Amino acid sequence: MVLTRAQQAAREATEVFDEDMENTESVEPEDVAETSETAMIAHVEEAPSAVAKAPNVGEQLASLAHHLLQRTQSLAAEHVALQHQQQGQNDAQNAALMAMYALTETSVKNLTDQQRVIVEKLGEALNATHAGLQEQFKRMQMVHDEQGGHIERFMNERLTQTLQEVQRESKECKLATSSQAEGIQRRMQEVTTKVDGGLEQITRQIQQLVESKLAASQKQLCLGQEASELVQQQVQA
Repeated sequence: MVLTRAQQAAREATEVFDEDMENTESVEPEDVAETSETAMIAHVEEAPSAVAKAPNVGEQLASLAHHLLQRTQSLAAEHVALQHQQQGQNDAQNAALMAMYALTETSVKNLTDQQRVIVEKLGEALNATHAGLQEQFKRMQMVHDEQGGHIERFMNERLTQTLQEVQRESKECKLATSSQAEGIQRRMQEVTTKVDGGLEQITRQIQQLVESKLAASQKQLCLGQEASELVQQQVQA
């Protein structure tokens, strides 16, 4: 295809512009417009022969150079604006990430502190409960021992009283005359029955008292163990 001189000059100017655009990819955005303008003017000045051969080529090249210069400046401005926008977005994302990281770190620290406080409080409550149970067990043991002493004294007193009654009844029987043998025998039987009944009643009363006290003590111990197990389950949870 045969090109006119004007078309040839325009093609050369376009190729020069493309080369300049490739060379400006590694240049800073603010230097793109200045570099493109300088290169375009230099290439326009380097084409005197084309201008001399074609009178309209100079005007066409000047118009093309002006158009390309405006386009280059517009692209450079858009490139700078995009860079600024991207930098702003990066700064905003970095700030958001830093804020999120700080918030997460603060939340983790607060959660750790709360867990430590909860564990300390549960440990203190468990120790206090254990100490209270031990103190309660000691008091129950003391009460049990004291009640055992009361029971023993009660049995001794009742046995002593019963023996005294038997001895008194025996003395009375010994003082009776032979004519009262049958009466004495009957009286002895009554005394024996009374003694046996009294001893049996005393034994039943003592047994009932011991069983009731032991049942109460066992119930208190069970309640203490259940409370201790409940506290331990709460601590383990």
